[in-house]
Amino acid sequence: MEKIHAFPAEVPPVLTPQSKNRHAEIDARFRAHQEARLQARKDTKAKEKDFKDPKESVGYFWTDFRRAYDDVVQVLNALLSEEHADTNISSGPGRADNVDDTLSRMDTKIKSLDQLVSNTALFLPPYDVRRAQEETESLRSKLEEVRTALMPRKRFTFAGRRRTASVTSSLMMPPCPRQVRPIYQAQCRVLVPPQTPILHLANSPPRAQRVLPRTSYSEI
Repeated sequence: MEKIHAFPAEVPPVLTPQSKNRHAEIDARFRAHQEARLQARKDTKAKEKDFKDPKESVGYFWTDFRRAYDDVVQVLNALLSEEHADTNISSGPGRADNVDDTLSRMDTKIKSLDQLVSNTALFLPPYDVRRAQEETESLRSKLEEVRTALMPRKRFTFAGRRRTASVTSSLMMPPCPRQVRPIYQAQCRVLVPPQTPILHLANSPPRAQRVLPRTSYSEI
């Protein structure tokens, strides 16, 4: 039979007064180090809060953005409500000029929103930047929709073609006969033969016209 060797049980270390003092000293040093780290972190956060611009925050950006956005939407909705109440909102030069000025001011505000997003894109999260750009683009689309609904469209005409057509029609108009009723005289074109000027030399009498004698068939 094999002999079973019994291992002696582990004996816990005996804490002497010197070892106890050493452990207490290590614990105190560790706690002091942790407290120092926590205090340094608090001081750093406090300094960052003092030196940080309050405008460079997500909450401040959305407050400013939403205020300008709501102003533009309110003005555009007011213009549309007036258009539904009065169908002749764009009739008259004065009313059309007022609508055009209002739409120009709203366009300037939308451009200011674009500039605000560009300036704050450095500290804003990508999600907030993308959301602000989408809302600005939708606001610009609404502006163009209101402009199309309110402003009268200019009629496109071919000025050169109209002038050419009038000249062509006058040239193609048949000449009036000698005897025509007065009601049809406006529809005819009167041909006036050009007059050939007669030139005379200085200090010389005009030359008499030579009259050729008539020849009868019997003389030939």
